[in-house]
Amino acid sequence: MKLYPIMYLHEGMRTPEEALEKGIAAISHKYATSVGAIVLLSTKRTLKYVQKNKALDGLEQRAVVASINYRLIQGDLYKINYSAGVSDFGPLAYQMVMQEIMKTNNGWLASDENLKKASKRVWQKMYELSEQGVYKRKWLGDWDIGGGDRTRHPFSRRTHLGQDSSLYYEGMKDKKYDGSEADFLKYLSEHNVAPYEYGWLWAYQLQSFNPKFEELYEKGEELLLQIEQIIKGVRINNVRNVLLSGENFFGRMYHS
Repeated sequence: MKLYPIMYLHEGMRTPEEALEKGIAAISHKYATSVGAIVLLSTKRTLKYVQKNKALDGLEQRAVVASINYRLIQGDLYKINYSAGVSDFGPLAYQMVMQEIMKTNNGWLASDENLKKASKRVWQKMYELSEQGVYKRKWLGDWDIGGGDRTRHPFSRRTHLGQDSSLYYEGMKDKKYDGSEADFLKYLSEHNVAPYEYGWLWAYQLQSFNPKFEELYEKGEELLLQIEQIIKGVRINNVRNVLLSGENFFGRMYHS
């Protein structure tokens, strides 16, 4: 049995099959070898808006249901720059990013540095499902992002471990902990904390590819062609850039 239906079923997220049934399309773009973005949008709302307005201004606010921007940190490690989603489509976009970076260089995906509560739950669930063999996980400290200083976890400034966190970092200085995954798990055990609660301190990979993602991308390319035909003079790349920018979508999500 393939693993990808299990991960969606247990994450309380939209499956690609559900997305296709609801008329969702996907657009992916790499701005450079190190930066990329994925957007999920409603084809129905997109076409309704462009037919009425014959313009792109404001389209992303009406049509986008999830948007993620990511970049390469080093080697095969990628990081989320920012993300947002509605109607449970956010986690699906995360999965699609993971598949894209695996195709690029067998990459691993890590969280952004300013996690909101909902985003933390995504990474907590990833840890839980990695225990079940749905994902692979790798300790972020294994990349030595901190520049060789093992007394500082690479993401230490935003781990938010709680009031006892200083004990962990003091413990590393005293050589009680060395910053390794094993010692961090030991620390959590000593404080009766479940590891999944800090699931964002690991990076993740999919265990298997999902062919349905490609269908979502195909729908996205079809949608871009339709927009080009409706709005005279606009080019597909213009439409793609507007939708992938995500600025107005994030503004609606977090600053409205």
